[in-house]
Amino acid sequence: MTLIWTTNKPTKPGWYWWRLNSKKAPFVVHVYRLSKIWCCSFPDDEPCPVSVASGEWAGPIPEPEEM
Repeated sequence: MTLIWTTNKPTKPGWYWWRLNSKKAPFVVHVYRLSKIWCCSFPDDEPCPVSVASGEWAGPIPEPEEM
């Protein structure tokens, strides 16, 4: 599966690559729905609504299969 960077905000739960812009290193964030609001958990930070998280997204990252 090829992931493509986009500024479109996630609309599905899962793990996503996120970066502020193409010059910053990306990291993985968890996206989940809390009541009617999509939220994301950034490392070492409080969860925030996806709607206010600027930057670029790629995902969701597929879950690995068992061998």
